[in-house]
Amino acid sequence: MIRGATSFSLLAWIISFTILTTLVIFLRFWSAKIQQRKLYLDDGFVLASYVAMLAQVGLDLWGLHHGTGNPSSEYQPEELIVQMKLLVAVSTTWIFSTTVVKLAVLQLYMRIFSTATFKRWAISLMVVVVCFGITFLVVFITHCHPVSQEWDPVPWGWCRDLKYSELSSISINLALDTAIVVLPMPWLWHLQMRTSKKIVVMIMFGFGFATIAIMCYRIDQTLHSDPDPMIAIARVGLLSNVELWLGIIVACLPTMAPFFREYIQPSLSTLYSKLSRSTVSSTEQAPQGPYLGPYQDDMRLVSSEAPKLRTGFSPSGPQEGPHGDGIYVQKEFRTHGL
Repeated sequence: MIRGATSFSLLAWIISFTILTTLVIFLRFWSAKIQQRKLYLDDGFVLASYVAMLAQVGLDLWGLHHGTGNPSSEYQPEELIVQMKLLVAVSTTWIFSTTVVKLAVLQLYMRIFSTATFKRWAISLMVVVVCFGITFLVVFITHCHPVSQEWDPVPWGWCRDLKYSELSSISINLALDTAIVVLPMPWLWHLQMRTSKKIVVMIMFGFGFATIAIMCYRIDQTLHSDPDPMIAIARVGLLSNVELWLGIIVACLPTMAPFFREYIQPSLSTLYSKLSRSTVSSTEQAPQGPYLGPYQDDMRLVSSEAPKLRTGFSPSGPQEGPHGDGIYVQKEFRTHGL
């Protein structure tokens, strides 16, 4: 049974971020439906990461039911056995989920940027990420020999210091996430679009720095952990969950533009128009033109402006044009008529 203020606090974090992450995943696939686009490999990677995250959430809830968040002195012997088993299981779900979500981001990059140089960098990073995932999956599973040494010790068994495995995995994970966030920045800056739009797109990709900040704090908590091992595990475990939740959210943000364009932008435009009309009517009435008869509403003013080039960004790939995904350029003309 869940008990203690810390356990209930952990429960609140888990419920809140699970709901938020589920909503983001839903919006990602809803956006794909709006665009009527096919599902890509990065969609599958994100979905696999989300499923592994749900498995980890289930393990976390089972751990809370058996005392996670409480001091070691308050555990029953059978609860400590459950905690040791969960430590192995949670480590494997975490390393799988964080590896796959990195692959999702890199695969998304490869759909957006078609240059050969960028693709070579992205593929190289994908290979490193896969090697990272496989290596630490083995490290976490073989933390003890035999695996059951923590909860069913034998005289000839042994276990490594978990702190060293944690520090090495977090450090490499930190380096990989930094490389993934920084990788597209030079290419984004050289895109043919307005500087303001470049900055918006770079900020969108730069949300990955939030996970980097969490990992830096996680390293600090690992190095200066609580003397009570069960309290230390609970704190570091929460940070690893937050890192994973934010990673999935960041991987989905660039794909949610169709949803915002379809539902949010029209509402904001309507609100802005109402506020603008209210401001004009409260100051002075706009000057009226000559009466043009019953067809006045159908008239359009002739524009002397030259044709304009309009650029845009959307996350699926450059090949589908302004109503699809990718980075595109569109020539815009102003016309008039009855």
